[in-house]
Order: sequence, then structure tokens, then C-alpha cells
Amino acid sequence: MIEARGDFPLPHSGLVQPFIADFTFLATRRRIAWIFSVEFLALGAVSGIMGSLLAAGFAALVLKKLLEIDFHPSVATHTLAVAIAALVAALAGWAASFRILGRKPLEILREE
Repeated sequence: MIEARGDFPLPHSGLVQPFIADFTFLATRRRIAWIFSVEFLALGAVSGIMGSLLAAGFAALVLKKLLEIDFHPSVATHTLAVAIAALVAALAGWAASFRILGRKPLEILREE
């Protein structure tokens, strides 16, 4: 009997695990935790960069056009804002997905 998962037909019998079991990508809890951390930090950093650039642009516009004051952006302030955004995104991501690490990777993949 052939069982289809995704685009790949997989052989399946009562004694043999489905093909997906061989491709858990050696997903240890440590590796999954690392992948989650990198993903959350990257998303936070990108959002921090975008937010910092938009805030600087809006501040420059308001200061120059409405208040007629020169605008001098601070690199340290923008770097700190990006770092804080990355950390907040990582903490929020971990709070939302922490319970997943308590389960076996294969168990999670079978549910998907």
C-alpha cells in the first residue's frame, strides 16, 4: 500500500515507520531551541531596524518641518532600540512556543 504525504508517495506497512520518521533532521531539543532563538532574534532585529528607521524619519520630519530644529540621529540610540526589539521578540516567541520543546520532535511532525 502507498501512503501519500505531501508530494511524495511513501511505502507503509504495519512493521515499518512512515518515511517521515527517517527525516526528523536529527531534530534534538537543543537544535530546535537554537533554531527558535535565531528565528525570534532575527525577526526582532528586522522589526527593530524597520521601526527605528521609521521613527527616525518621522522625528526628522517633525523636527525640521514643524519645529524648525536640526535633526541629529544617534547611532547608539538606534542600536539600543534594535537590540531591545530583538530581545522582546525573542522573549515573546519563547513564551508562545516554550511548551513545544517538552515534546518529541517526531510527535510534533506527525501532528502536522
